[in-house]
Formats: sequence, C-alpha cells, structure tokens
Amino acid sequence: MKNKLLLLLLSFALVFSVCAFAGEGSDTIGDENMLLQLRYSYSVYDYKSKWEDDLGLYNDFDFSSHAGYLQMDYGINDYVDIYGLLGYKYLDADEDRHPDDYGLGYIHSMVWGAGLKATFVRMDNGLYFGGGIGITHAFDPGKTTLYVDGDDIRYDYNEFNVVADLHAGWKIKKIGLTPYIGAEFRYTRLFLEQIDGSEVVNDETAILFDDHNFGMYVGLDYYLNNRLYFNVEGHFFDYEGVSASVGYLFDSAIPNLSSGGMGTDTVGACHLLAQVRYSYAYNNYDTDYYRFIGDDVDNDFEFESHSVYLQLTYGLTDYVDVYGLLGYRNVCFDIDGNLRFSDNFDALLWGVGLKSTFYRADNGFFVGGGLGLTHAFNPTKRAMTYYDVEDDDYSSYKYQYNEMNLTGDLHAGWHFANIGLTPYFGVEYRYTVLTMEAYRPGYHEIDDDSSARFEQKNRVGVFAGVNWLINDRFFLNVEGHAIDYWGGSCGFGYRFDICGAPEPAPAPAPTPVIEPKLEPMSKY
Repeated sequence: MKNKLLLLLLSFALVFSVCAFAGEGSDTIGDENMLLQLRYSYSVYDYKSKWEDDLGLYNDFDFSSHAGYLQMDYGINDYVDIYGLLGYKYLDADEDRHPDDYGLGYIHSMVWGAGLKATFVRMDNGLYFGGGIGITHAFDPGKTTLYVDGDDIRYDYNEFNVVADLHAGWKIKKIGLTPYIGAEFRYTRLFLEQIDGSEVVNDETAILFDDHNFGMYVGLDYYLNNRLYFNVEGHFFDYEGVSASVGYLFDSAIPNLSSGGMGTDTVGACHLLAQVRYSYAYNNYDTDYYRFIGDDVDNDFEFESHSVYLQLTYGLTDYVDVYGLLGYRNVCFDIDGNLRFSDNFDALLWGVGLKSTFYRADNGFFVGGGLGLTHAFNPTKRAMTYYDVEDDDYSSYKYQYNEMNLTGDLHAGWHFANIGLTPYFGVEYRYTVLTMEAYRPGYHEIDDDSSARFEQKNRVGVFAGVNWLINDRFFLNVEGHAIDYWGGSCGFGYRFDICGAPEPAPAPAPTPVIEPKLEPMSKY
C-alpha cells in the first residue's frame, strides 16, 4: 500500500517538476527542528488592472507563473514555526481585450518571502487546527522589456502577496498520510512602472490586482519515515494552482564552529577571530543609472577595486557574531562612453556587521545569514582630470569620493570535520551608492554640473567559498562572487579564546588518616 502511494506522489512530483516540503496547511515541525525544502508551484491568475494614463483603461489580464524556490522552516517551539524563502519566478502575461496593443510577454523575476505558521490545537487522534500569515515579493532586478501599444518599453516589475489562512488536518499514523483543508485571504498587488532612462514615467504606470481575495486549498502529506516526506497541494477560487514537493527534517542542533568568509559558520561564544583579507571586485553601472547631475549622459560606468583590510569578529554566542573591519581600497575608473578619468582613487575602507547561524545539524550542515555595511572614501579631495571624447575637451576638478554598500545574505555550508574543510554557498542582496562630488580648484563649493552619482543595477548575486581549518586556531579562506559583481577574496586568520577555559576547582583536602590507638601489651 505504502509503495503504491509513494509511486503516485512521485508521479505528481515529476509532472510538476518536483520540489519542496510540507504544504500551507501542514502541521508545525516541532521545537528546534529545521525543514529544508526546494519547492515548485504553478499558478494561473486573473488580474484586473488600471493603467494610470489619461485614458484610464481597465483591462483583464491572465497571468500564469512557474516558481521554484528554496524554503527553510524553523520550529520555535512545538506549536509555532517561522519560515523564509528565496528563488526564481517566471510569468507569462497575456491581455484579453486588446492583444494586438497590449501583448505584454514574459517576466523573469526573483522571489523572496517570510512568514509564521502555528498549530492552535493538536488532539490525540491526530486531528489538528492551525493558521498562518506570510508575505512574498517578486521583482525583476534587471528591469523588464514588455510589448505595449506597438512598442518595446522597459518596466520595473514588483508583485506583492500577503496571505492569511486557517486550516485543519488529520494525521493518519497507521498509513503515514496527513490530508488537510484550509481557507485563505490573499491580498495581491502587481506594479509595472515604465522606465525612461533612469526615471519612472508615472502616467504610464500600471497597477494590477486580483479581486478574488478569498480561496480554498486542499493537500496531502505522505511521511516516508521520520525525516523524508512528500506533499501535493491544490488551490482554487482566489487563484488556480498546484504544487508538489519533497523535504527532509533536521534536528539536534549542536555547536560545530568555523570562521572566515561571508557564508561561513559563526566563530563561537567568547571567541575573537582576527583576519587579514584581500578582495578584488569588478562592477558595472549601466546607462540607466549613470548620470551627471544636471545633465543626462549616455555612458557605461565600470570600476575595479583592490582592497586590503583587517577584520575582527567576536562571538556574542555560539550562534551570533559581530564584526568590524578597517583597511585600504584602490579604485580604478573606466567609462566606456564619452569620458575618461586620469587617475585612481586611494580610499579608506571601514565596515561593521552581524552574522548569525540559524541552525546546525549533527552531520555538519549549517544555515545562516548576515547583514553588513561598508564605506569607502578618500579623506582628502583628489585632483583629477577627465577627458570629454565628444567635445575633445579636458576639465580638471578635485573630487570627493564616497562609496556605500549595504549587504544582506543567506547561506548554507557543510563541515567535513575529518578533513578540516567547510565549503559553503549563498545568495546576497547588495545596495550600492557611489558619489563623486566635484570642486573647482581653488573653490570650496560643489560643482553640481560635474558631480556624479551612480547606483548599482544588478543587486542580487551569489557567492561560494571554502574554509580550510589548519587546526583549532589557524584557518585559510577563499571566496568568489558573481552577478551583482564579479570578484573574489581570500583571508588568513587566527581565533583567540577570550574567556579562556574555566579555572579548575581546587582539589578537596585529603581526608586525615586516623591511626588506630594500640593498647599497651601485657607483659604476661
């Protein structure tokens, strides 16, 4: 019986490109357990829309989407889970009324989300009642080109979903099945903002919404054993869709400490990690984000940088680190279009951040995340000359350079204790702003016409690295980054035990030996 059910669910998984773990109405996973999942879903939406133009057109849009994402659930206790997800979403947009004029096309996007799920009541016979709330956001980091009114137009795409649900299920332990049913309220808004250069054209912005907010869903869990299980789930009314998944449950989190790069494990309570790091980065700011204040210029702006810095990381607990860094950065500018700079910037570099390990398994697997801020600047204004290719003209200014980076990441890795290696990988969101304020030689006021502000276009990236723990103190680290920027870093460090080992308790005083008292011997 179980084998047939397993084959049936595996067939569902293959049909829907398999994925991830328990569904929306499943029971919570238990205190300090972590469920790691890869989930796939297919959905069809019917959106109403209002195009914010002079015509005020109202149209119906059919959207079909395919989403694949990594999701992690963590049990705060036996009745409450929190979760986060990150992945990819593909939308096929088709307008019903005027397909010749508004055949929108396809949207490739990133998707992330977070939420909470609770079980309110759990009975001895397996019946349970629960509910949850979650938010997801899909966006296109590279901007979307769509076909509207006979033209290819670039849009900034954002889709938000807020969902609240109530559900009930029944664990039939004898056969390992858990059917469930639920009702949900879903609030959806999709924004398409037309981009002209670097500006949003507000009178051509589209707002799409789903006016069917209430829906229902049914699903089924199949527990193959205490760790591995499968799930299928279907939705209707608010939208039509289906998902299929497979998941694995981890427990018994234990400290298994590491150190080093962006995606490594935390260093441990009362430990201080001192490391010297070098990094190389190549970044590109394209036409849409390159602008001299007061004058739009069609150029691609590129730079490469070399950085050397000292980083100190301190373990507040076995699961939370804080860190700071201080060092030097050299920045080389290259503009592919009209302008050329004569020299590089020498900048001071500093930064602060926090890193946490959310979960460690007894097999060496760990999952974590972090948030960091860095700032590079030249402490004195740098005299530089740029050459305008079109006008064949040289201009000299003193520039004040500032570069700010705010980065958040999620990562996972695996400790191989027998060989001392820890490979890891992660995804990051990086927001970068770079400014060059121009001052005429001999003047102290900013020349706005020759100042520049740049924003990074590709903000979502990936990274991977490996640690080699030479012993309990020394380590080496190598790390590479792609998409948001291209580059790598390496580091060498030493971990100090700040608190030290506890003083051994004094040995108890030896028990006094009592000599037996001998009676005098009789002379007889």
